[in-house]
Amino acid sequence: MKGSHKIYVILSTLLLTAVFYSIYYAPLFIGKLILLMILGALAESALVLFQKKPLRAYGLGSAFAAGLLTCSLPDKMPIWQLLIGVLFASWIVKPLLPRIGIRLNSALAARLLLMLLFPTECTTWGIASIDTLSTATPQELYRAEGAQLNLSMLLWGPIQGNWMDFYTLVPGSPGSNFPLLLLVMILFFSWKNLCNRYTILSYAFSFSIFNGLYGLDPLYNLITASSLFSMLFLFSDPYSTPKSIRGKILFGIIIGVANGWIRTATYYTEAMVFAVLIANIFTPVLDRLFPPAHTP
Repeated sequence: MKGSHKIYVILSTLLLTAVFYSIYYAPLFIGKLILLMILGALAESALVLFQKKPLRAYGLGSAFAAGLLTCSLPDKMPIWQLLIGVLFASWIVKPLLPRIGIRLNSALAARLLLMLLFPTECTTWGIASIDTLSTATPQELYRAEGAQLNLSMLLWGPIQGNWMDFYTLVPGSPGSNFPLLLLVMILFFSWKNLCNRYTILSYAFSFSIFNGLYGLDPLYNLITASSLFSMLFLFSDPYSTPKSIRGKILFGIIIGVANGWIRTATYYTEAMVFAVLIANIFTPVLDRLFPPAHTP
């Protein structure tokens, strides 16, 4: 499949996850997502025009980054705050950071910025009452109490109810709520060579080993939180990931070990943002150590 077609397939898949989320949880979310994706495309197009470069298929990359950012944060987060992240990704991360040798995933760099600027809004997944705590993802309940959600609820949704009248179950990030859909799309993308299979496999292997060494359920840790979402949409970013096969494998191992270590050694239950950005820092080094003989 040609590169010009790949982005349309990937964008359509991201929109599909948003449609499912809108049907199950928040009917207006799909409209919010499309609006922010359009704003992302306009932001990148405006930058290209300002730089007096030819306006071709510009904007799709920033539209996708805007979609990823929106799908990784609470659906009730204000649009103006998300727009700050979209503009940061389009006007700072992508065009300026490479000049100093840094290639970061723009959606995750923008998410990190929003986590610093608006920590409350970025972590308000549900409304906790006096007697219960809200859990953003099944990972938080699993880490705190060792409890696992019913498999049918986890795979099909909707995530709702409570656990032991102490934890209120609420949906987490819109892009990560349908593990079965994400698994099917990972298999389809792998078959069509639309995703980075080497990084996906090395991440899944290293992350599972790390969890097993700490006595955690490897499979449950893979299908909850944002692992599947990241494997499908983030690991194949050609801008911030290594070019060679060996580089891609090591890239996945770095993410798997970093994600597992941060989860177990800190209070961050979901550490994918930090893990991928850490791996991004190693991308130039991996490209120098393992230059590709050809494009895999």
